[in-house]
Amino acid sequence: MRILNGNFVACIVLSKTIFFLFFSMSDYGFEFLGSDANYYHKFAVNLIEEGSPTNWGIFLHKLNEIGFYSRFSITWLFGFLSIVAIPLIMSMVVVKDIRDSISKKIFAACFVVISLYPSFFLYSTDIYREAAMVFLFSLCLVLVKKITESKDGVVIGVCYFMCIAISGVLYILRPYLGFSMFIALLFFNYYRFSWRIQKWLLVACLLCLQVFYMLGYLNPILSYRDIFFHEFINAGTNLGITFNSWYYFVVDFANSFISQLLGMRFLNALSIVVFIFESLPFLIFLLYVVVNKQYSDKFVDFLVIFFSCYSAIWLLGNDNLGTAIRLRIFNYLSVYVCFFVIYQNKLLRRVSFDGASNESSLCN
Repeated sequence: MRILNGNFVACIVLSKTIFFLFFSMSDYGFEFLGSDANYYHKFAVNLIEEGSPTNWGIFLHKLNEIGFYSRFSITWLFGFLSIVAIPLIMSMVVVKDIRDSISKKIFAACFVVISLYPSFFLYSTDIYREAAMVFLFSLCLVLVKKITESKDGVVIGVCYFMCIAISGVLYILRPYLGFSMFIALLFFNYYRFSWRIQKWLLVACLLCLQVFYMLGYLNPILSYRDIFFHEFINAGTNLGITFNSWYYFVVDFANSFISQLLGMRFLNALSIVVFIFESLPFLIFLLYVVVNKQYSDKFVDFLVIFFSCYSAIWLLGNDNLGTAIRLRIFNYLSVYVCFFVIYQNKLLRRVSFDGASNESSLCN
């Protein structure tokens, strides 16, 4: 933690700014990430009218109609959000008291980890919707943190209302993302991640999903999954997980979890690189969170419910490894925040215990 001082954080911000300039101002960045941003831009400026535009594309088109659209300006705004604003907000959410020496180190460490998340940074170098959604997600985390800490009913009510509003906007941009936020808001007060029955809860959730599959309730999600088979059949990044039998449903879901969320399906050299720099650190953080769940709090409870609901939906609805890298951004960020909250709680509890022991020894 000693190296995580202000100068190191400043170096991270400067380095990211240089990389942002490279990717945002060169065709290499666009070609590396695909054609979504180019499609959004062409649709926004009326260069194309065919296709099935997303709500994000329609929003950019509306901005262009009223004279507020600029691909350059929006890209630079997203760059600022990913380089400074979002890491800053999420780091502030994690710490309990920024004036405390432990919290300052936690703040710096969290800022660096979120700043060094490659995929999220790359998808902020153009007009992709990821930066906007993560920014709204981080604002919602601020409000949830306020809900868990406040005892004022009016403040809690206002924060709930604002969280629901943000969830509505996220629902427009990505329906299952906004839905997962709303579900987490509804149920996080009735759940404890520190409970010892987590394994049984996991089994119960899997059984419920299998029952829903057998009753046909998951058909809309699984039919969306079939789109990837036809659109990306020549891309070489499809996983081929079909969910075509209730007998193998749990096995297929576990395969999807391991392949997409944990990144343990190596289809090409790039997937290996992504696993080393993204999935492997995520695995380490995730294991720490699970092992030390007794140090969690209500804020972590919210993130765990969101993580579970959101991942369950997109793991069922997606079969493309490239798309999974974009979808799991919110899962990875949630685990990073959980890690630092739990790590901080563990340190503070240890410091408090040591202080109490010293006082007791002095009294004796």
